[in-house]
Parts: sequence; C-alpha cells; structure tokens
Amino acid sequence: RNSVDFIRGTLPPELTAKLDLSQYNNREIKEKVFRRAALWIALWIMKDITCEEIVREHLKKYFELGTLYFREESGLAFFEAVIRYILSATGITPDETRAAAAHVSRKVEEISMTTAEKLREEGIKEGIEKGTLLERQEVLIRQLSRKFGITDEEKKFIKSVSDPAVLDRALDEILFAESKEVVLKALGG
Repeated sequence: RNSVDFIRGTLPPELTAKLDLSQYNNREIKEKVFRRAALWIALWIMKDITCEEIVREHLKKYFELGTLYFREESGLAFFEAVIRYILSATGITPDETRAAAAHVSRKVEEISMTTAEKLREEGIKEGIEKGTLLERQEVLIRQLSRKFGITDEEKKFIKSVSDPAVLDRALDEILFAESKEVVLKALGG
C-alpha cells in the first residue's frame, strides 16, 4: 500500500487521470506496464546509484515497487539484474539486499541470495583466472631472464599480455628459442 501511495505521489496528475484502455487486451496492458515499471525502477536506481546511502535507504522501496508488477519469470529476471547492479556498483552487501528483499517477498529474497552467490562464484573464478595469468607472466619473465636476460620494458610488455593462449605459446617457444626476440614475437611484440 505504501508503494502505491508513493507511485501516486510521484506521477503527474495527467498520468493518473481515468484512461480508456478498452482497446487493449490484458496481455498488451501487462507488457506495457511491465516495460514502463521496469524502466522507471531502473532509472530511479541509476539516478540514486552514485550515493550509496540513498540506495541503501530506498532498497526496500525498489523491491516493493517491483513486486507490484514482477511476479512472473521475466519480472524475476529483472529483479536479478537490479540486485546484480546494486551489488556490483555499490558497497551494499548481499545481506542488506537479502534483508530488504525479505520484507517484500520470499521469492525476491531467494533471488537476492542466489544472485549474491553467483557474484561470489564469479569473483572467485575471476580471481583464479587472474592468478593463473599472473603466474604464466612471471614464469615467462623468469625463464626469459635466465636464458637471455630482459629489460624492464620487456617485462612490462609481458605483463601487458592478458591472453593465456598467447602466453602459453610463448612459454612453449622459449624451450627451443635461439633468441628472446622469437619469444617476444610469439607474444605479438
């Protein structure tokens, strides 16, 4: 009820005037309302996103407003995108989004927890990939330094290579390379 009053208070009177919707079928109305509500919520969050305290303060309202419209699969996917955006663009914690969502709907709370877990797993995977990349770079630098000697500029160049396949190719090349230029060429240099 508070969300409905909040919406009425934010819409211009001409939008709340009696409209003749008889020319539309229920599906068309639902789709248009969904798109408008999704756009409105997304814009509201994007407006607030630069101030974490405001996002934190409005978090429950975002979810309350969304539950008025988003009870089906596409709406739940929208909630997931909203939660993902808030978690990745602010310092708001998964527990905070879960708590705000819990006041609104069990389903939104579940989406909040699932989204937080997905982000956590993505972060772990990204960390492992970054660590593996750094390890390849360091091994190549160490091997080139021992076999040929390399400059600081060449070290920087190797550290700038972020494609694991290219680093692997250079690591394979160093075994039989006659010069460091052959290895650096395998890196694209």
